[in-house]
Amino acid sequence: MRSLFLLVLISICTAYAQSPQAAGYRFSAFAGQPVLESLDGTGRSASFALPNNAAIDREGNVYITDSQGNTIRKITPAGVVTTLAGLVGEGGTADGLGAAARFNFPYGIAIDPAGNLYVSDWYSHTIRKISPAGMVTTLAGMPRVYGEADGAGSEARFQSPSGLAVDVDGNIIVADMGNDAIRRVSPAGVVTTVFKSTAAGSGGVSEAILYVPISVAVDPSNNIYVIDLVQDTVRRLSPDGQLSTVAGSAGNSGSRDGVGREARFSIPQGVAADWAGNGYIADS
Repeated sequence: MRSLFLLVLISICTAYAQSPQAAGYRFSAFAGQPVLESLDGTGRSASFALPNNAAIDREGNVYITDSQGNTIRKITPAGVVTTLAGLVGEGGTADGLGAAARFNFPYGIAIDPAGNLYVSDWYSHTIRKISPAGMVTTLAGMPRVYGEADGAGSEARFQSPSGLAVDVDGNIIVADMGNDAIRRVSPAGVVTTVFKSTAAGSGGVSEAILYVPISVAVDPSNNIYVIDLVQDTVRRLSPDGQLSTVAGSAGNSGSRDGVGREARFSIPQGVAADWAGNGYIADS
């Protein structure tokens, strides 16, 4: 997993450096150093233990899922790194304030307009909520009990939830990786299934099936973009539930630019959408 994360960073930096759009951009180390350890500090004096995903608030603070450290880290615009929630080296599933909380390989992270953070706790199979003050609660799922069930709060079940996004209505969109499904969690913790892979469909098998959805993003029109890890494609799930392939060709990996299915990806890992409707892919 760590090697994949490093490859994601290398891929992003290389792509920008080799493209015409890179003119005027300068890449530098914002925070952290090449040490597999969770340490608070400023800039390069800080370090992370397998950072996986990030979310940014309106003040420019960055929040990181420090997966191996089982913590959620905060980086200010000045590069000051602190631990917002969890305790380094202490895995678990406990709710609580700041260091009293416990995570079990936190992976995905998203933020709502009110500044609440949402985290997919991978090995606990739950979705956690962190208030701006650092209070951690379990929003949906039963800790360490995996499955596939809709319902409110602890009645719901996930299996290795990964990427998260917040839609325009404040719902949390979950890439339920182990179930090959996309789930929606309301702010009150009510879980519904938005899309579940089927064996057949009007678009053919490849169109009707998600293979290991690992990352999601939502555009201003509430279209959900999904990274289909195994099929090396970017999928779009419309508000009416129609799944289509936006870019890439199922089963055909590569690194080719092009329009739609002419493009090729190789183990894409992350997706983000801007307010103009553009998508950005980490092609690991």
